[in-house]
Parts: sequence; structure tokens; C-alpha cells
Amino acid sequence: MLHRKARPLQEAQSHLGGIPLVCNQVGYHLNDTSIESEVLPFAKRNGITIMGYSPFGYAPHVFGAKGFPDVGSQERHILESIGAKYGKTAYQVALNWVLRQEDLVTIPKAAKKEHIVDNLHALGWELDKGDLEQIECFFPRCIASQGERENEDRFFLALSRSQNQNENCPQFAHSSR
Repeated sequence: MLHRKARPLQEAQSHLGGIPLVCNQVGYHLNDTSIESEVLPFAKRNGITIMGYSPFGYAPHVFGAKGFPDVGSQERHILESIGAKYGKTAYQVALNWVLRQEDLVTIPKAAKKEHIVDNLHALGWELDKGDLEQIECFFPRCIASQGERENEDRFFLALSRSQNQNENCPQFAHSSR
């Protein structure tokens, strides 16, 4: 699944009969927390794991949304100063922040072996309450951009059409997507 609202998840779950919906893959990072209002609570109540992609932000040149804070920006400075307390990088702070949510896993990009090792250093420690408050102050809760919602709507429409076309094909009726 790929949804930022609870309603499509409820609809998908109703169409699955007794088969549980186990995962919802959505973007989730410091500059896009839109899933926190509906999707995360619904997922927690229903035992659905959230698979957060792009934990460092979307590629602005591709999606037009905010990416990871630029070096020298106020947001980057906040992440770096928090990281200094723990001996961590700004990226490790951001990844740790994403993983603070229960029942949420993430898939950070790791183009090099060094990135994998760096990402692993985001585990095994927790941001304190003051750090979380500071992050919330500089990265306000936000909703998905219009373009992101349109892309998601197109995805759901295509998925719905493919399910309707495959209703009478037993080999596709319960396939996972």
C-alpha cells in the first residue's frame, strides 16, 4: 500500500477479507510528517507496519519537495548540534528521529558501503525530550505537497484498475503488491 490517509487503508483492508494488511509504504522524514495525524495511529491500532521511504527527504530536483537540509542552513545546524552531543552526524540524527516511532521501519538509500555503516550508527541510542522538542520547533509538522498527493492518487487509481481487471483471475486475486 502507499497511502497518507487512513480511509484508503480501511478500504483496502475491507477488500482483503480475512487476510491482514501488514504494511503501508509511505514517505516519512523531517520535512514530511503527514502520516502522523491519521496513518500512524490507524496502523498502530491495526497492527500494520509502516515502511518509511526517503528518511532523508525527497530529491528536490525530481519531486519538487524539500530534501535534506543544506549545509549552513539553520535546520542542518540544529541536527549537527544535536548530533555533536551523541557523537553522531546530522544524517544519523534524522534517521534516529524517524525510527523513534514504534512499528515503523525505514529504507534509507545507501549507495556505498560507507553509507550502510553510517546508517547503522543511527541505532542503539535515543534522542532525549529536549532534542525532540528542538527538532519539532525547526521542522514543523507538515502535510504532503499537492504533487505528492496527486502522485499517490494516480498510484491508487492504477492499483484499483488493475485489481478490477484481475478480479476474475484467481492467480491475481490475492497477490501482494
